Amino acid sequence: MYSRQSLIIILLASVALTLVGPAVSAISSIQQQAKAATSGQNGKGGTNACFSTSLCHVNGGNGGSGNERNKDNSNNGNGGDGGRTTRCGGTTSTPCIANGGDGGKNNSDNQHSTSNGNGGKGGRTTDCNFSSCRAQGGNGGDGNSRNGRSLTIDDTSSNGNGGNGGSINLCIKTASLARQSCVAAGGVGGSNNRENSGESKNGNGGNGGEISCLGAERACIARGGNGGDDNSGNVGIRGGVVRAGNGGNGGIIETCSDFCDATGGQGGSGNSDNGAVDINTNHGNGGDGGHIVGKGIALGGDGGNNNSGHGDLEPRCGNGGNGGNGGGVTDGGTANGGKGGNGDASNKFCGTNGGNAGQVLGGGSANGGNGGLEHGNGGDGGVAINGGVANGQSGTNSGSGGNGGFAIGAGSDANGGGVALNGGNTNDMSGGVALNGGDTHPGCNIAIGPQCFNRP
Repeated sequence: MYSRQSLIIILLASVALTLVGPAVSAISSIQQQAKAATSGQNGKGGTNACFSTSLCHVNGGNGGSGNERNKDNSNNGNGGDGGRTTRCGGTTSTPCIANGGDGGKNNSDNQHSTSNGNGGKGGRTTDCNFSSCRAQGGNGGDGNSRNGRSLTIDDTSSNGNGGNGGSINLCIKTASLARQSCVAAGGVGGSNNRENSGESKNGNGGNGGEISCLGAERACIARGGNGGDDNSGNVGIRGGVVRAGNGGNGGIIETCSDFCDATGGQGGSGNSDNGAVDINTNHGNGGDGGHIVGKGIALGGDGGNNNSGHGDLEPRCGNGGNGGNGGGVTDGGTANGGKGGNGDASNKFCGTNGGNAGQVLGGGSANGGNGGLEHGNGGDGGVAINGGVANGQSGTNSGSGGNGGFAIGAGSDANGGGVALNGGNTNDMSGGVALNGGDTHPGCNIAIGPQCFNRP
C-alpha cells in the first residue's frame, strides 16, 4: 500500500538512477526530435463503400475546444477518425454509422506522450440491410488535465479517451420483422482524470464488440462501457501499469435471433493515488461483455468506486467480473459478471472483485457474485442448462462468495455450489447434491425427492 508521497519518491529515485551522465545529451536529443502537441483537431473521414452512400456515415469526430497549454507529443481532445461501412443500404430510417467520436473539452496542461480526452476511432459495419447499425467511436471526456507531468521521459498515460467502435459483420432483418438495430459503439471517456503519469490508463471507455445478427426480433448490443470520472494521481513505473476506472470492452454476439446484450461494464470513479512498480495493477475497472450465441444477456460487471492508495501488495481492488466466459450464453439466459466493490479512501480499504459469469445453455442464469468491502470476492457463476440457476454468491466481510454449481432444469438451484437436477435445491451447500425436488441442508448432503442420504 503506497501513499501518493511515497509513489513520488519512488518515481524520482527511479529517474535519478537512470538519468545521469549520458542522459543529459539523450534528453536534449529527444527534445529536438519531439513533435508539438496535437490538441482539438478534427478526425479524418473513413471509407464509405455502401450501396447508397447517403445512408452511411464515416465522418471524423469533431475536435474539442479549450484544450490548451499542452506540450511534447501529447494528444488532447482530438476527434477520432471515421471507420468503414460496406454493403449497407435500405431506407433513410436505417443508417449505418461508423463515425469517429468527438474530442472532449478543456483537456489542458498535459505533456510527454500522453493521450487525454480524445474521441475513439469509428469501427466497421458490413451487410446491414434494413437495419440501423452503429459502430461509432466513443466521445472523449472533459477536463482530463495535468497528466504526464512527472520527470520521467517515457510517460505514456492514457486518460478519459473514448473507446473505438467495434465490428458489425451482419445485421439483416427479415421481411416479417420490425426494424432492428445493432450497436457496437465504443464507450464514452470519463472526465477529470487528472495528474496521472508513467504507464497508467484511467477512465477510458471500452472498445465496442463484435456482432453478427440475422433476423433478430429486437436489438443486438455490444457496446464498450463508459470510463469513470476522477480517477487521478495514478503512477506506473519500471514496466508497471496501473489501470483504474476504465470501461470494459463489448463482447461477441453470434447469429443473434432475438435480443442480445454483451455490453462491457462501466468504469468506476475516484479510484486514485494507486501505484505499480514492475507489475500490473487494476482498480475499479468494468468487466468485459461475454459471448452470446442465439440470444441472451452477458454483461460485464461495473467497476467499484474509491479504490485508492494501493500498490503492488494489493494489485486488484473493486473490478467488475467478465460476462459469460468459455461457452457464454447459448439460446437464452443470463451470464452477467458481478459488480466490483467500493473502497474506502479514508482508510484505504480495498473493494473486492466481482465474480466472472459462468455458462448458460437453453435458459437460466449463471451470474457472478458481487464484490464487497475489504474481504470477500464474489463467486464465479457455474453452469446452468434448460432453466437452471447457478449463480455465484456475493462476497461478505467474512469471506468470498461460493462459486455457482451445476443446475439442470427449471426450478433447479445450485447457487453457491453443488449439483441440482429436476427442481432440486442445494441451498448454498458447495458439496450438496439435490435431485427431483430435494433440498439439501445441514445434516443432509444428498437429497433425492423427500429422502435424505449421506447424513454426516
